[in-house]
Amino acid sequence: VNAFGIESRAGITLEITPGSDIEPSSPTNLRAYELGKGIMIEWDDFSSFVQGYEIYKSETNTNDFTRVYPKSDLIFDDSRSWIDLRPKEGGHHYYYVVSLNNDLRSDPSDTLHFYIPDQTPPPAPEGVKAEIVEEGFKISWIFSPDDDLLGYEIERTSDDEFKTPLLLNSSPHIDTVFMDTISKKSQTTYGYLLYAVDRSYNRSLPSEMVKAKMPDIVPPLPPILTGLEQNGAIVILSMTENIENDFSVYKLYSSVDGAAFKLLGEIPDNMIQLEMENSGQYRFRATAVDQTGNESEYSNILTFTYDAHEYPDTPRNARITKTEEGHIEISWDTSNDETVEGYFITRTIKETGKVHDIAQLDASQTSFVDKYVKEGSTYSYEVRSRNANWNLSIPATIELKLEE
Repeated sequence: VNAFGIESRAGITLEITPGSDIEPSSPTNLRAYELGKGIMIEWDDFSSFVQGYEIYKSETNTNDFTRVYPKSDLIFDDSRSWIDLRPKEGGHHYYYVVSLNNDLRSDPSDTLHFYIPDQTPPPAPEGVKAEIVEEGFKISWIFSPDDDLLGYEIERTSDDEFKTPLLLNSSPHIDTVFMDTISKKSQTTYGYLLYAVDRSYNRSLPSEMVKAKMPDIVPPLPPILTGLEQNGAIVILSMTENIENDFSVYKLYSSVDGAAFKLLGEIPDNMIQLEMENSGQYRFRATAVDQTGNESEYSNILTFTYDAHEYPDTPRNARITKTEEGHIEISWDTSNDETVEGYFITRTIKETGKVHDIAQLDASQTSFVDKYVKEGSTYSYEVRSRNANWNLSIPATIELKLEE
């Protein structure tokens, strides 16, 4: 105030707090517990002069502690708790707290250690493939990006429903390639599942199953030729039946008069009928073939001799008609073969498969009427020539259905 009584503006304000120059004591009894996905830290402090606290954190418990609270030097908070909102799951966390009183700082508190178990499994392996190699199967997949990945577990199934797994590795496999040794002769289809395992031994969901089977290199069992039945120029060969699941066909080979064996053809059944034409000594053998094309070893050999001159010619121009009476007439042309002494006729009813010998005729007869037929049935006839020794020719076959 001057001599005239005029008062100036107010000057600076000075605040004095008793004890403000006293260094605070260190916080004590630090403790922590999980709070949701965070870590709640609490402590005790019996200092009378504390304006706030600083919290320091490390994940290695070395000298790399950094201040995590407060974020600014202008913030003071004297509450005795703090929540770490972003702790790493499966990680170790170390904390200490410092008390503040103006520019004075306490010594650090004792270090608090807290561990949050990792309960989150890694993602399932992707891109699983099975490749056939010399040793068996090469299983490969894409590397999992999980930070704490320990390795992989590989399971194999071989049952019909792929529901009984067998763990192939006793410890987590580190690489992304696994070799499974399988016999080359194995015909089992295998299924493979992969799991990722982290360092907390959390196991991922299984990968998609990949299936693999070794190429079939095992040939079927060879057949055994069990019989050769000759009826004139007709030869019927029979052999044992192959009951393997992947059986496909038989292959029949023949040799004439000591020549090399040649393939006659493929046959689906274990019985085949052959029509002989030329005289000679015939040898037959067979093999079995599976669906992959593997061919068995040769069977035993059956041998027989055929003399074409012992058998008459087949009836020529055989034909069949229905008579006005509803019967069936079979006719053919006179044979030019002078050895023909007559004819032999058989009838097969197609609907029932029944076969009947219905006529024996002399050489002068070139037709026959079958009266024992009925409408709605289909009839097949075989007409054979015969000679004086009753050797029969290859049949002439004709067929007719009697419409109702």
